[in-house]
Amino acid sequence: MGGVAGGQKYLHNNIIYKFATDWHGIYGSDEGAMKAASHEMNGLMAVIDVCQCQHNDAISGCPIYHNWLSFPLTNLIDYQGFRLTAQAVLPINKRTLVYGSDDGGNHVIVSDQEISKRMHSLAERLNLRYHAGGVRADTIKNICFPTDIEVHKGSDGRTYMIDFARICPPTRDKQDQYRTSRSLTQHFRSEFLEKYKIALSADAFSKFCMHEPEKKQQEREIVEATEHLLTKIIPDFAKDVDKKFTKHVDIDQFLSVLKSAGINIRYLGELRTHVTSPFARNAILIEMICRSIKNQIREELRETKREARVLALEVYSKVVLKFFNRLLGAGDLQKSQAGWAQLRARLQNHFSKFPTDAEIKSELEQKEDSVVRHLTNNACTLLCTGTTFVRQISYKCLTCCILDDQGICESCAEKCHAQHNLTMCGISESFCDCEERTCCCRKPLPPVEHTDNPLYDKINLMGWDALFKRVAFLVGVTLSPQAISGLESLQGNFVFVLPDIAKLEVKSKQVTLISRAEANYLHLKSLMSSSKERARLFPLAMKRFEDSLRACPNSPVVIKEYADALCEQAFHDPMCIDFNLLHIAIKRYIALGHKDAIRELLKKLAVHDNDGVLNTLSVSEGNRDLQSTNRMEMYRACYALLLTEGSYKSAVGLDFVATYFKYLSELNLDSCESLNKDLATKLATGCSELRILNLSSASGVDDETIFIFSKNLKKLSKIVLDYLPITDLAIGHLAQYTSRLTSLSMSECSRITDNVNPELNKLSFLRTLVCSLCNCITRLYFGQNLESLEVLEARKCSSLAYVEGLKNIPRIYSLSLGYCPVLSDEFVTNVTTYLPHLEHVDFEGALDRITAKSVTKFLDYKSLLHINLAGCSVDPQVALSLLEFTVRNGTIKIGGVRNESHEENTLFGM
Repeated sequence: MGGVAGGQKYLHNNIIYKFATDWHGIYGSDEGAMKAASHEMNGLMAVIDVCQCQHNDAISGCPIYHNWLSFPLTNLIDYQGFRLTAQAVLPINKRTLVYGSDDGGNHVIVSDQEISKRMHSLAERLNLRYHAGGVRADTIKNICFPTDIEVHKGSDGRTYMIDFARICPPTRDKQDQYRTSRSLTQHFRSEFLEKYKIALSADAFSKFCMHEPEKKQQEREIVEATEHLLTKIIPDFAKDVDKKFTKHVDIDQFLSVLKSAGINIRYLGELRTHVTSPFARNAILIEMICRSIKNQIREELRETKREARVLALEVYSKVVLKFFNRLLGAGDLQKSQAGWAQLRARLQNHFSKFPTDAEIKSELEQKEDSVVRHLTNNACTLLCTGTTFVRQISYKCLTCCILDDQGICESCAEKCHAQHNLTMCGISESFCDCEERTCCCRKPLPPVEHTDNPLYDKINLMGWDALFKRVAFLVGVTLSPQAISGLESLQGNFVFVLPDIAKLEVKSKQVTLISRAEANYLHLKSLMSSSKERARLFPLAMKRFEDSLRACPNSPVVIKEYADALCEQAFHDPMCIDFNLLHIAIKRYIALGHKDAIRELLKKLAVHDNDGVLNTLSVSEGNRDLQSTNRMEMYRACYALLLTEGSYKSAVGLDFVATYFKYLSELNLDSCESLNKDLATKLATGCSELRILNLSSASGVDDETIFIFSKNLKKLSKIVLDYLPITDLAIGHLAQYTSRLTSLSMSECSRITDNVNPELNKLSFLRTLVCSLCNCITRLYFGQNLESLEVLEARKCSSLAYVEGLKNIPRIYSLSLGYCPVLSDEFVTNVTTYLPHLEHVDFEGALDRITAKSVTKFLDYKSLLHINLAGCSVDPQVALSLLEFTVRNGTIKIGGVRNESHEENTLFGM
């Protein structure tokens, strides 16, 4: 068995075992050799995935050749610090080689034109560059894979490919291009290559491209690709992390998403500098520490194995035991300090931009880590923040009337307000306003002691149990239940004992073909089994699908098979559809962009919609079980994929919406050019549960169209009719049929006249009225029927000279009449007399019609947050008095949530 790059090789029972050790000094360390063995497995799975893809080659237009390549069954095994690769012996030898090199590039073979053509097509799918490969000028060949790839025509008639370790080109940043080459251990991920704009050479920065005429150009392309990964892909991904991982981070899910984006684990330090979410930042830090600990433990296990040369497991369990206790600081303090120094050096060497001690110390001085600690332990964050504003997730509670500028933390939302009607406000600077007498989360956590080791203190704050559980999983150690319990309640005096290391496990990684085959077998077996047996078998199938996806996160074949299996299981009992499984399936289809599959799923659901199960977009936010929650999220996901990209605004799309989104609650037809009376009728009758409808600038909308929608949409609460050629008659239709309308916008509807007033006064539930730029309106009258009105916006109505009935709308808090002729001192007097709750006032462009004497009347308001008097002739001293008054009366900070609008507390134009 030739070759030294794969490690020491042994043959037993027709299986080749390759120990990933740096026995010839090629990789710089055993750890580098183990990394190369991992690249071998990843490269194999990338090629298998491409070969099984059922799409045409989008680059060359040539079809992919299916099932022409065969691969060795391969297993990657980690045990007691060592890594070995087990591969089935293939019917090949030196004479069967038809593509590549089996002697380190001294002789490059490209002898079969048909296989060469197929390899070229395969390389295009992997986005690999055609180049000259070989170390001898007289034997170089044009090749599109790494030179040391091997493709054989086996004695059994099959074509085999082996040696995949260098399938993906190496990474190289601008600083590293002058250092020792790391081309054997640091590669791009295949997911990055597939999305990158140009093909890259797999032999760049290696001895195999020394005779390539465009060598410098190919190396420059590698540097540019690395720079793109660092400056574009990672910062963009960090923004997604901040959006998606605002709560407790599932590290397996996080790493799967990371790999799907084409980002290597070694760039976690780089990623962390761009992430702002404290949950994600802490999870990334813990993962970097755990992986470095894993490598350090493996190194010590290998050294022990070489020195002791015994099989007794107790010897190796003691190695792990001593290392764990050194981390905790138990036993010899000097050894513990040396161990931490060694760990930090490893972290800084393996992860670029790993935070320094000073940076970690600075993080500890902030309160965000304490917030994360309290949320992790289900404790109210007020215990650590007090009334200081700190970035965290906040919620409104409609049940307890915690609204406006107040909010509660996530712990209180999940415990004290578990069955209440909640609305998540996202991340903001806040503190918890949960009433202390009802709060059940205010049990103080034990204090955290500080040392002169900031990294130790950081882990101490986040919790040792999370670190040790993750390390145990990565190393293959089973901790005893007593050890886990002791870590969770760690008080600084915990010490591991030998029984705590219950087992040293073998960790195995197989090619996805095997796990996929097992998953599909278990799935089919479960469909043919009893309900009890099905409940046992299908979770096992799901686990094997998930294992396949962890290995190849972007594999369309695995994702499609998994989603199809989930749908089959969900519909196994038509009388009891499992929406939890459908929710997972939809997410998988969305990842693939399979709109057709989602459409078919919705059609199938429509057939079984006997009890209104499709009514999910309008489910209230509070008081939901997991099943209804997943229903709602699933349909919202469908809605996002099928409806928000604009394609739904075509005639076919609108027809689909009308047919299959029976319980849709919101529809945006802004600027739709396909709407006509027939489609309006279909939508109005098919989506009769609509509550929000936006028809702004939609072509083909007239009074009759509004009549169709009004007559059928009895639950309509908000409608946008901006820029439409409608008349007062359309508003009459709304007043007649949609009596519970709460929001009406009809800006720049030039045919609306004063005759609209009687119709508006029929809308007794109206809270928001927007009629800006309606230049045919000279008078607005508000009767007692409009007492619920809270927002009035009629800016730039050039003919609006009269606004009457202000005393009938005392709840108005936002009044915007900029550039309207009605603005005058008399009008200001009426406003300040009849509208006591004003928060926002816009009287821009009043010129000299409003004087300083009138403006001072706003000093009587304690609720005023914002006033716009730009273009008004007002004494600056009066303006300053008003501004000082609003600041003095506490409108900048109200309750527990910082009011972002207070920073714009201004009097414009002064």
